[in-house]
Amino acid sequence: MIGNVNRFCRPPGNRPPTEEEATMCKPFLLREIASVLPEVIVVMGNTATRNLLNAKARNNKAAWRIQDYHGVKVMPTFHPAYLLRDPSKKQETWNDLKKVRDYLETTRSVNS
Repeated sequence: MIGNVNRFCRPPGNRPPTEEEATMCKPFLLREIASVLPEVIVVMGNTATRNLLNAKARNNKAAWRIQDYHGVKVMPTFHPAYLLRDPSKKQETWNDLKKVRDYLETTRSVNS
């Protein structure tokens, strides 16, 4: 599943949503998460991280880690568009995705 806090109400000019716009759209995203019940959500970029986790996102990922969001594990990482602007962050993003893979492999081996 690919979700987007703006899918149902995209701001003009592809700008980041205002806090009010994100608040109005968030219930749609939360219903999608509740209906799919994903094991892990990979949150890509500052806007997604800020709006889903109510966190101060920043491009310094030192504080980013797999965390819990209402029983679902969430891994914030860089947005693909950011990686096009700063390819040096691709390795960090790859490492984030490997953490997700390792988490899934661990939980699946424990549950089988």
